[in-house]
Amino acid sequence: MISEGKVIKVNADKATVLFKRQSACGGNCASCAGCEGCEITAEAENTAGAKAGDTVIVESKTSSVLKTAFIVYICPVISFVASYFIFAGRLGEAKAAFVSAAVFLTFLLFLKRLFRDKNIAVRIIKITNRHGESQ
Repeated sequence: MISEGKVIKVNADKATVLFKRQSACGGNCASCAGCEGCEITAEAENTAGAKAGDTVIVESKTSSVLKTAFIVYICPVISFVASYFIFAGRLGEAKAAFVSAAVFLTFLLFLKRLFRDKNIAVRIIKITNRHGESQ
């Protein structure tokens, strides 16, 4: 997976890169404000020698991104649905929904702790615009 971002901080052989989050619509709709303010940062291997302010191209393994997205977005939903069906017959629908919500939130907290110090392997492969240079 290839993305473009801006280096905001450099620390030894690592760089913190700021990305505009890609939306499902591609961000081309002028009437929708849904994409504004959707910025994320990632720590990347600074193999190109980028400096703060540089615009860079970064690469990450698509399989790692998809695996992480599945774990973060799909697994909590599966835990909610599975726990609902497990407890619905025993506790009734209302209590099962409450227990399922608790399982869902617990799963999210578990994922937050699990991924706190783990990053998807990202590396800078090209500097497209040096800070201070015009395009």
